[in-house]
Amino acid sequence: LDTFADPREIAAWDMRQFAPPPDVLPSKFVDGFRKLTKESGAAEPGNYFIARTPYVVEPLDRFFLPSTRKLVLMANVQSGKTVGVLENVVFHCVHNSPKVIVHILETKDKAIEYSKATIDSSIEANDGLKSQFFQLKSRSKRNTLLYKEYLGGSYRLKGANTPTSFSQYTADIMLLDDVDRWKITLRGGGDPITLAEGRISRVHDGKIFIASNPTISGASLIEREYALGTQSHYTMQCPHCRHYQIFVFSPDSYFAKPTTDFCSPPIIGGIAGGWMEFDKYNCTWAAYRC
Repeated sequence: LDTFADPREIAAWDMRQFAPPPDVLPSKFVDGFRKLTKESGAAEPGNYFIARTPYVVEPLDRFFLPSTRKLVLMANVQSGKTVGVLENVVFHCVHNSPKVIVHILETKDKAIEYSKATIDSSIEANDGLKSQFFQLKSRSKRNTLLYKEYLGGSYRLKGANTPTSFSQYTADIMLLDDVDRWKITLRGGGDPITLAEGRISRVHDGKIFIASNPTISGASLIEREYALGTQSHYTMQCPHCRHYQIFVFSPDSYFAKPTTDFCSPPIIGGIAGGWMEFDKYNCTWAAYRC
């Protein structure tokens, strides 16, 4: 109890153990309340608005549904997997639903770098986070680069390059980041995702989030995990035939064409006419394997 010098902090911690989680969607809670920092490499530092990446709303909110045990997000680089979903999961838990969280990155060195650049700077920039975590200036076993306690829970960073990262503890939430950069198998340890799933197997409401951009087809961890699920795609309503279709980009990043044969929109300069100006909010996630 020596770390809770102020009796008010002790009382606040006790009360949080019995308080029900607030009736608010995670996507609504983080919107405009969270701040992004330059140190984290954010393209738009300052107040975070989820409307900038509306496609992360459903994955974020769905992750916290009681029926969700595992969520897999396969997407291109710099699309919001980490900032829009993974980090918002942590932000929401710290404020509203304290959990034992384990975040696994490619290596221990990457975890240390991420902690310095993103986690510490985010805690300092967000007063709401700062009030929950132990003060960063008082380094102790409860506040290190790879392990941080907050009121009611903890956040631990690990590297995927050693089997010990997947043992010796049980977690409420496992966050597996950029898994296609991991080694497929660990010497003497087995499949890393299977090992990670074992960390939540004894927790009745345990959850696991797996994210990455795909690399080599047939040897991709995220492709394998994605194929086991509903294979949802983020779809957009065609401005011509009104059918919802999958986004397809050409190698030069231009939105080239719709992906079905429902209609043949005019092609202007290699781009399907009308698509770039269409309302980006008129989109939805659609499962292709139910």
